[in-house]
Amino acid sequence: MVNKKQLILSFLLSVIICVLTPIFLFIDHYENTMQNFDTIFLLLQTSYWYLPIIWSLMFFFLVFFSLYIIFRVINFFIRVIIH
Repeated sequence: MVNKKQLILSFLLSVIICVLTPIFLFIDHYENTMQNFDTIFLLLQTSYWYLPIIWSLMFFFLVFFSLYIIFRVINFFIRVIIH
């Protein structure tokens, strides 16, 4: 059964993480980040424009479902300890 509160919290945290990750990478590793952006823009101009989108969605869903599973496991252990 899906816990809606955990699902919403996982979604919001994953959005925050996916937005902050490029910002922190840009601050910490400027040169590498600029090379990654150049690669992304190059892929967008070629016939492989869909690869950055697929990669971004895969990263988002990986973070999203990982957080959701972590919350479910924490919830399970809390219920086991309480009962």
